Amino acid sequence: MGCAIEGEAVVRRGPHAAAVVILRMAELLFPCQRQKRCGYDARVSGGRRPFQEQEATMAAAKRMTKAQIVGEIADRTGLTKREVNAVFEALKELIKRELGGRGLWQERTSKDGKVVRWKDFVIPDLVKLKLTEVPEQKGKTVRNPGTGEVKVVDVPQHQKLRATPVKKLKDLVL
Repeated sequence: MGCAIEGEAVVRRGPHAAAVVILRMAELLFPCQRQKRCGYDARVSGGRRPFQEQEATMAAAKRMTKAQIVGEIADRTGLTKREVNAVFEALKELIKRELGGRGLWQERTSKDGKVVRWKDFVIPDLVKLKLTEVPEQKGKTVRNPGTGEVKVVDVPQHQKLRATPVKKLKDLVL
């Protein structure tokens, strides 16, 4: 199947040939879809902005990937990426050991006489990880917000993990 559009020959074979031709024609008919070719995005309110600027601002809004973080740390510290990955793996193993089976439970009695048990792990100057044991709750009344139905259920004992920023991190960021 062949089709000449704007002086260019678009030749496609296979099950998607018609779709490719239709998309190519749509690019020509609707200027806002031609942003990469003409360099402007007509959908931006308040005038036109170059497409490259919009791409840069969109890239800045995304969070860093693990590879980018490892690369940045490697550049700043002079370590290799492999060594930085080894540090992250060692940190994961340390957290698993301390919050997992080997860590020691701390206990205290709350004002209402219940025993509260927890384990915690602090990554210095960054975050505190706290694993709390939630006791079982028999006969707890719960309400389904969608239907408004109220029923009584038994909630088994479970653990809750919380991460809270340390004061130095709050001072650094806020």
